[in-house]
Amino acid sequence: MNPEARSQDEATQHDGIIRKHLGELVTSLINSGQHQRLHAMLMEHRAFIDDIIQLIENNSQESQ
Repeated sequence: MNPEARSQDEATQHDGIIRKHLGELVTSLINSGQHQRLHAMLMEHRAFIDDIIQLIENNSQESQ
């Protein structure tokens, strides 16, 4: 397997693991009535992801 294909496979595996863990966290916090805590955590995750997206957009603009 070439390095690029391996990297894509690893990224896909990591994405699946992250989604599974996040799903378990969401289910656990909802089932235990911790809606406010879940909301706060998801807002933090959103901010983190928004920062990553901004970095990608900035890098894309710089390389053009």
